[in-house]
Amino acid sequence: MAEPAKAVAEWIKENFEPGAVEVQDCPAFPYGKLLTDRNGGTMIVYWDILTSKVAYTYPGVDDSDLRRGILRVLKEQAAKLGTGDLLRLLDYAKELGNKEP
Repeated sequence: MAEPAKAVAEWIKENFEPGAVEVQDCPAFPYGKLLTDRNGGTMIVYWDILTSKVAYTYPGVDDSDLRRGILRVLKEQAAKLGTGDLLRLLDYAKELGNKEP
């Protein structure tokens, strides 16, 4: 099993009791798995190729307004920083992205 596939499988195993969800392949996402619970709720667990970490999403949930709001606030805050501060912030974000949760 490839490392990302193993990581996705391990994440599912760590977060759900055996038999609590039905797991199906979801090829629209890298190493994606579609999980369905007993009530019909679904989520997709996959390997995020940008962060090299397991990630998940909920199909049909529109969070675009929330994302736009977050981006707007980030742009406003970034506009107040100088170049050196922005570079340090980017280095810090990169460092955080490489750490295991």
